[in-house]
Amino acid sequence: MRGGARDRTGARAYAKLLVFSMVLASFTAFTPTASAVVSGDLSIISGIEPIEGATYDRDTSFISPKVQIKNDLFSSHSSRQISWQICPGDHTAQIACSGGTSEGYSSTSSISGFQTVNISFVNMYQPSLTGIHTIFFMFTDNDADPSDDMISYTFNVESPLRDMTLNQINFDENEVYNSDTSYPITAEFYRRSWQSGDNATFGWELYNEKIYADTMSAGGLHSCAILDEGSLECWGKNNFGQLGLGTTASQNSPATLSLGEGRTASSIAAGGNHSCTILDDSSVKCWGSNNNGQLGIGNNVMQTSPKSVSFGGNTADSIASGDTHSCAILDNGSLNCWGRNIEGQLGFGNFTSRNTPLWVNLTDNHTATQITAGYRHTCAILDNGSVSCWGWNLHGQLGLGVPDIWINTPSWVDLGAGRTATSISAGVAHTCAILDDESVKCWGLNDDGQLGLGHFNSENVPVSVVLSDGQTANSIEVGDAHSCVITNFDALNCWGSNGEGQLGTGDLVSSDISQNITINLPSQVNTVQLGGGHTCVVLDNQMSACTGRNQDGQLGIGNFTQQITFSSIDYGAGRLIVTTEQQTSLPPPATDQHWVVALPDVVAPYPGRFLLRAGLISSDGDMNDWNNMGTMMIYVNDDTDVWIESIEPARGSGQVIQVGDQNNSLYPLGDDSIRVTVGNIGSMYVNTSFTLSILDMNGTLLDGPNPCSVVMDPQESASCIFSMPVSGDLVLRAEFPVGLDELDVNPSDNWYEVEVSSRHRPAYPTISYPPEGARFDSGDSILFIGQVSQYSAMPMNFTWRLNYEEVIGYGQIINASLPMGEWLVTLTTRDSQGQVETGIRNVRIQNRISMAYAPWVIGGESVLDEQVNYVFNEPEYPPASFDYTMVREAGLSTLRIIDFDIEPALATVTDPGIVFTDSWISLTGMIPDELDRESIQLFRMESKTTTAISELLFPSMYEINTENDTLHIYDSDYTNGIYLIAGDLIPATVGLENLTTVQLPGGTLRVEWEPTGDLDNPYFGGWRVYRRLSFPFFWPFENNSQFQSVIGTEVSDIEPHGTFWNDPAPLPDGSCVSYLVMAVDRQGMPDYSHGGAVGWNGNSVEWQCGDATPPFVEVQNMNHVVSFNNSSGQNIHHVDISWTWPEYGDEDNITWQLYRVDLIPSDLTWIEPIETDMWGEPGTVGTFHQKEDRFRNGIEKQHIYHYILVPMDDVGNIDYSPLQGNIETVDIGNQFWDHNSDLIPPPPPEDPPPYGVEWFGEVLDYWGIGAFRTSAMMAFAILLLNIVMIPVIINQTRGVRRRIKRDKKMHQRRQEMLDAEDMADDLEDMFN
Repeated sequence: MRGGARDRTGARAYAKLLVFSMVLASFTAFTPTASAVVSGDLSIISGIEPIEGATYDRDTSFISPKVQIKNDLFSSHSSRQISWQICPGDHTAQIACSGGTSEGYSSTSSISGFQTVNISFVNMYQPSLTGIHTIFFMFTDNDADPSDDMISYTFNVESPLRDMTLNQINFDENEVYNSDTSYPITAEFYRRSWQSGDNATFGWELYNEKIYADTMSAGGLHSCAILDEGSLECWGKNNFGQLGLGTTASQNSPATLSLGEGRTASSIAAGGNHSCTILDDSSVKCWGSNNNGQLGIGNNVMQTSPKSVSFGGNTADSIASGDTHSCAILDNGSLNCWGRNIEGQLGFGNFTSRNTPLWVNLTDNHTATQITAGYRHTCAILDNGSVSCWGWNLHGQLGLGVPDIWINTPSWVDLGAGRTATSISAGVAHTCAILDDESVKCWGLNDDGQLGLGHFNSENVPVSVVLSDGQTANSIEVGDAHSCVITNFDALNCWGSNGEGQLGTGDLVSSDISQNITINLPSQVNTVQLGGGHTCVVLDNQMSACTGRNQDGQLGIGNFTQQITFSSIDYGAGRLIVTTEQQTSLPPPATDQHWVVALPDVVAPYPGRFLLRAGLISSDGDMNDWNNMGTMMIYVNDDTDVWIESIEPARGSGQVIQVGDQNNSLYPLGDDSIRVTVGNIGSMYVNTSFTLSILDMNGTLLDGPNPCSVVMDPQESASCIFSMPVSGDLVLRAEFPVGLDELDVNPSDNWYEVEVSSRHRPAYPTISYPPEGARFDSGDSILFIGQVSQYSAMPMNFTWRLNYEEVIGYGQIINASLPMGEWLVTLTTRDSQGQVETGIRNVRIQNRISMAYAPWVIGGESVLDEQVNYVFNEPEYPPASFDYTMVREAGLSTLRIIDFDIEPALATVTDPGIVFTDSWISLTGMIPDELDRESIQLFRMESKTTTAISELLFPSMYEINTENDTLHIYDSDYTNGIYLIAGDLIPATVGLENLTTVQLPGGTLRVEWEPTGDLDNPYFGGWRVYRRLSFPFFWPFENNSQFQSVIGTEVSDIEPHGTFWNDPAPLPDGSCVSYLVMAVDRQGMPDYSHGGAVGWNGNSVEWQCGDATPPFVEVQNMNHVVSFNNSSGQNIHHVDISWTWPEYGDEDNITWQLYRVDLIPSDLTWIEPIETDMWGEPGTVGTFHQKEDRFRNGIEKQHIYHYILVPMDDVGNIDYSPLQGNIETVDIGNQFWDHNSDLIPPPPPEDPPPYGVEWFGEVLDYWGIGAFRTSAMMAFAILLLNIVMIPVIINQTRGVRRRIKRDKKMHQRRQEMLDAEDMADDLEDMFN
């Protein structure tokens, strides 16, 4: 424990001065001088290979030189060349070899400040001569301090080499041995070139023990340790006699204090400049600085040797020393303090210093269980686990939430709700504690990161310190400005200031975090102690080591050199051989052989600790004796010492019952109720027995004595379980037989009794496994575990039932299989007293199905509540042009829809009760191979017909396995089983060729192209046309950002194989437009890299303009000729139209259409022309001929026709309104009689009209015409209706009358047309 500290201001100033001096020294070292060639200061410490003084074989040795060097400065050192030379003979008096030299070179890497490194050379040396050889290691260039730039030493070469090397001793150094008892021991050796006839002596030697430290304490500038034999040793600064040696001379290695005749130390506390110890008789002695009365001896005089401290008849259990004050917890639990009190650190309620101990009032009759003294403040853990602190509080080190005030009475520290402390340590201005949950909290000054919080802000209340994952704290200590914990792995973890190397991390880098700090130590850590600028540990292997500041020798390593890693402390070892056994034998002849030698059995003459040295003691032929022996510590003890360790309930959690004025432990009634533990704390094997008796409170024997036999090796314990056959308030007595007392070194603990109570308590049965609502698969063998109160009366009968009825098993633990469904499992118990109780548990037996579904789903499973039918539907492509917002915003494309169809097998079930689905889906063949699998994202779909999607929320998840190209989906929130796969799709490789526009009539345009590439790619959605009138489109686009400028100008989407688009919006004359045609994916997202701009000429995009104006032109001299021709005997009329083609002016490529109509309309749009694509050179004559042919749309005689020419430009613009100059009217009379007048017969006489009525005759003539007859009958019917149905007709609606009138008119018109046609036919037949 960091017991005290130097004056804070002086300490910090000194530390800064030291760092400044080191930095200044490093800069000075890097300043070139007259004798230095390179900057910096590296020193050669020692040679590693070859070994100094060793013997090597000339014929078989290959020596690989290796040397250890160190950077003597604070700053890092750059690379530097180093060399070796080896030559025969002893040349150590020289500075280099002369003649016959072998050599090699290497270079160092960059070396951190004060770092030590080993340098190996590639070049090897094979001796060619025997005898003494010298090796030199040297830097090729000197530095600021050339005195340590070269070393030399000698080694030997022989031929042949005869050497035996000890590999290991086979003897357990952790075992406790008995005296005068033989224990076998063997040694393993490695031999080289051993000559036949050379005897060797093997054996072992026992020396008096090597000394180790049991505990240590680090003060401001000095340290102390209590050795395993109880002696006390101190070292370091001694200007105030704080080492207790009777002098004021400092020591850099351990020195023994005189504690008085026969006295040993049991506890030590090193403070700022004083020290205190508790001796083996629980008395206290202190020494050192006493200017504030901190020694507690009644005066203020400095003492250089230990002086007794009086507590008025009490003794001390623990002690703590601060900078200038001390405190002790006495045997009655009270707390006493003395020394400086200017800051209230003694807790008396005043600020008066004292030079004798005085009781500290901890309030509410509390006592202290642990005390720690900091620089100017004190903290204690009380008997209820709470923490109180008092004293100096400038930086919040008291943890009270109110910094910069002095508290002179113990004040409660809030550790958090329900939390108590198990360990506490105070430094200069910060404090740390371990809580009952093994967590750590610190508070106070944090300017060097000593709180381990990851920052440098001070805290005035306890704040949690987070250790590395899996680590908790076993113990904690703090120093001036650093802190250390021993973790649950018995490893050391330190943080805070490291300017002196006190963290032991191998550098001088401070750390403000308490995690992932690597401190390399050769063994697990038992204890750690922190001083002003140094740290000391005691390890499991009994090694003591310190690191950090050492200018006053406070590390105890025999020098005053600062250390940045832990260096071991040697307390010395015995030199007296107690006993030895040896044997001489001839090793079998061999070369390079390993073999084992059985040494004489080890026999210790008496109990104690010994240094065992074993191996090859001597030989005539062995050339190296430094590798022949090994050592270890062994412990020999012959004590027989057994004791009753405890009597406690074998069942139960430590409940107590108040009986009178005392609390009795509650013991359960029945079998296996009492546990008696005995121990062998001696060193001898024990085979004995003990008994347990049960008595009432009057001493009457109720049961027993009941014996139990035990066999125990040394340091082992054994337990026996007994029944509790009676209830009530009782006395339990355990004891060893009387005869054993004569052998036991401490028979007083061979008997033990305790007052207890036994009661009949309910069993409170519960089912501890499975947990409530647990789920199992159908067919599973389910483990059921029943649990009853530990205080129930044993033995206990257990019966298991299903829904209170069907018995499924007996016993506390059963295995049973249940059918699918939800079940209530009941456990009924009956104790030894006949009391029956019941516990229940609900379990669910569920269905588990495989999700594998070839070829897509390659594995997985689903857990459900019902039987189901499962189908994995064929993956679908997402609907074209569906805009999934989340996919678009993620910059992805939709790829596939996958659909798990899980439906209840029974029609009466609607919900399959899916707990989760877990499936692995093959992406091969489903997703394009070239798609980056890392870009894939999965979404849950609301349905296939909407764009509503959502992400999978934890614990649901998905992952991509690129090794086997699968998609893993785990869904604990299964809805409909429909998922959308999206990813960063590579655009389809498509293109456009011959992208152009074609002018259409009326100012409209057609965009045409030839699509190329992978047009059938399922992710290619087709083409999108963009149209803009304001200014031409930019082309080409280098990125999607440029393309965003066209968004909003899209006008149409075309299917992938489409080749054109007609612009529905005509352009007025003088207006132009710009078009883009771009590829879009299935989702409708455009691809800026595939497509084209209409009118791209390689440099710019040209306007596309329409033509909406039809030509307005008339032909000249339009005439006609009607002729008759009977040369073929068919009597045919002919018409010939002629005209002169006009000048077209600005118009070009005009063609004409010829129409023939009976009446000249105002618009020819809906009339079919009789001739198209007519054209002629201006000024030439154009003609058109038609002849009489009623069946081939020819002309007919006695008919008037109007021939109209209509011009049309090359775009197709045409004005269908006839122009007067383009109309020729032709009257085709019957010219037959003009050419055949001789054929006209005289007219026949007319018949008289019927009945003499002329009109009646005409009626009869027309009555043969069906149309006339129908009309007449309808007229007659209408007449009758008008006569008979007048009242009805009058009541008809106006709409009916209109329909009748319309029907009449239509009938009349048809009749007139038919009559006209019939009459014309009659006339023609007459004349033909």
